[in-house]
Amino acid sequence: MQMCELHKLILEMRTTLYGDDRSEPITETCAQLTLEFFKADMLRLLINCLPKLDLGALELVLSFVLDIYLLHIGNHDTPDNPQARQDAAHVVANLQRQRVNSRLIASDYIEQNVDLVDILVPGYEDSDIALSYGAILRDCIRHQVVARYILESEHVKNFFDYIQSPNFDIASDAASTFKVEYGQEAVIQFVIEAIQAEAFNPKTLFLIGSYTIGKERLFLEVARVLRKKVYVTAAKLCPHGCVGPFFSRYRELLTRHKSTVADFLSRNSQWFFQEYNSRLLESPNYITRRHAVKLLGDMLLDRTNSSVMVRYVSSLDNMRILMNLLRDSNKTIQLNAFHVFKLFVANQNKPSEIVSILITNRSKFLRFFDDFKLGKDDEEFEADKAQVVLEIAMLEPRNDPCAALDKCDIPS
Repeated sequence: MQMCELHKLILEMRTTLYGDDRSEPITETCAQLTLEFFKADMLRLLINCLPKLDLGALELVLSFVLDIYLLHIGNHDTPDNPQARQDAAHVVANLQRQRVNSRLIASDYIEQNVDLVDILVPGYEDSDIALSYGAILRDCIRHQVVARYILESEHVKNFFDYIQSPNFDIASDAASTFKVEYGQEAVIQFVIEAIQAEAFNPKTLFLIGSYTIGKERLFLEVARVLRKKVYVTAAKLCPHGCVGPFFSRYRELLTRHKSTVADFLSRNSQWFFQEYNSRLLESPNYITRRHAVKLLGDMLLDRTNSSVMVRYVSSLDNMRILMNLLRDSNKTIQLNAFHVFKLFVANQNKPSEIVSILITNRSKFLRFFDDFKLGKDDEEFEADKAQVVLEIAMLEPRNDPCAALDKCDIPS
């Protein structure tokens, strides 16, 4: 059988699971596919054969599942086919979300086969399979057992390397394992459904307008779900290709399962935030800094991470980094840095060195915040800024002087 015929069978599975412009998915058929797929350990076989889309291995996967439709696969050698690989990953993504009698079958399977993560995560080191493995990994992270497994292994440290990959496709996909923007899911889902309703026409062109910076999450998530390419101008290429999607999955890892993440951060805060500060917050890439400081604020402001937050805002070195971000030329970075910096000021148990920095440079801080404006009315921001100014203005000196005044670059 030729690769085009094999790809046709993969598309048949995809149509069964997703439907098309002529028919909706049949619940009973989807349930049967899901049960058989996981019962026979087909996910492991598929992951193992995806790197080269080896026909012999994939034949076993598809022939077993597609017997439901009385489809059969021959045994002939075929060349590699990236599109078939992508469609296979898309099928797996759907199967992981299928419920049978209200049970998430994939969750039970993943719990018994969490070692699959040891295959998927290193996939970022191979440009041929990074995107396909990344898509499957993202869906696996939806299961708490996988998030815990990654956080408690060396894999979590490797993500700091993947985000720095010179291959922006890999860096982009790896970063999306970390991030899901709060409040955007409903909008993204609406756009996806609207496009899916018209996507049956291959001549349809979908246009989404934006400024040079902005809407990256929307563009890339739509492209990911629909397995389509995004065409952008050169000015917008770096924001899309370098960072946005990677932080999507990074945020997914660090925010979805709150109790697991809180436990991880409480036990690993020192090395984790050292890496986070030096490699992300102080990155020369401003898009990296932009996403990193936003994610940092979301982590620290989450109630389940309250003890981690107190520890973070008690460090002068951490405050120094946020003070430098307050001086960033990008307004979005400045704003997100402010929402973290205000936690240092609000801390009722500030270390003496932080108090000394704030008092010694009080006039500079007050002048800076007097000029710090968003360019639009925002009552919540103005109230927060007023509270920060008040706290700094009312600080009283302590007897134990700060020995690290020269470490801070005060905003001016």
